[in-house]
Amino acid sequence: MSMVRLKLAETNKIVWVDARQLSLGPVTCEPFQGILKDKIIEIQKTLSEVWPKTYAEWEDGFRRDANPEGEITWFLKLAQMYASYCAPETNPDRKKEIFNLFMNCSFATEKTVLFTAELKLLTKQEANAAIHYYYHGKHE
Repeated sequence: MSMVRLKLAETNKIVWVDARQLSLGPVTCEPFQGILKDKIIEIQKTLSEVWPKTYAEWEDGFRRDANPEGEITWFLKLAQMYASYCAPETNPDRKKEIFNLFMNCSFATEKTVLFTAELKLLTKQEANAAIHYYYHGKHE
């Protein structure tokens, strides 16, 4: 089961939900142009090795978001952080595990993220170093 942490818009209450129970919302805006389109292209290219989605799939997801510009900005930051942290890493499976760990960080707190992470290739020490990088923007 893949649980995700969500904040309810009506009450600001934090809840955990099985990701498989979520469904797509309606499209809320027109296709992106200019800088936003460029940002999505950068996200798609940077994350293609760990999250192989087409530009159209990325854009469709963002167009369904309640705050597409904020979500694009967040994913761009995540992509840049991933690229920077994984630059020296050559193993594609380890890169995917680091990316998944970063995604878990975005749905958990620094102290709880390892409870939601599934480590296969990274040691606990390596995972803690990646978590520290995610939350503090620097290597330990």
